[in-house]
Amino acid sequence: MFIKISISLFYLAFIFFNTYGQILEWQKHFSQNDNAVGNKLKVDNSGNIYVVGNHSHDYLILKYNPSGNLIWSKTYNQGATYSKALDIICDSTFIYITGYTGQNSVANLTTIKYDSSGNIIWYKNFPGINSSSADKAFITIDSYKNIIVLGSIATGANGLDIVTVKYSNDGEQQWYRVKNGTANKDDFAAGLALDSLGYIYISNTICI
Repeated sequence: MFIKISISLFYLAFIFFNTYGQILEWQKHFSQNDNAVGNKLKVDNSGNIYVVGNHSHDYLILKYNPSGNLIWSKTYNQGATYSKALDIICDSTFIYITGYTGQNSVANLTTIKYDSSGNIIWYKNFPGINSSSADKAFITIDSYKNIIVLGSIATGANGLDIVTVKYSNDGEQQWYRVKNGTANKDDFAAGLALDSLGYIYISNTICI
């Protein structure tokens, strides 16, 4: 099965192909009278499709069933003038998304836990970077249901640095770690993964 997202200037669209990429099963568009941008999608164990992105100044998350019917759409905005949901992970019950929200050119690394009906269980903000640079963030979940988030933060003279944050499944911050390149310039997150033992691996672009 192959799923492809395409993004237009005025609406978010994605297309469902069969295994061979030959037969169009369904195509869906989403628009609310303003630009909607899709950044990531995930399919859960029941075949439901979740799409995250941004709509105007809001986080946007959509849930479709396997037939392509929209189950719900949710936005999130706590007074932000900038919002961009960038990554999503699902377990058997909950959905977790992360990205950046902020205002006045300062963005927080914002992580939200939803239930399967789209209700917010918790949200956490980790400050914060220049919003114009907020375009990469990643999220994953370990075998104990802890949430690991990778993104960037501003650290004054060092420019942007890589930050890894671990939350419990209840949203309590366990720890965070910051990585700065030796050149003390902007460093960017590029990827996040876990192995079977729970070790965390990150890839990034750093200045040395």
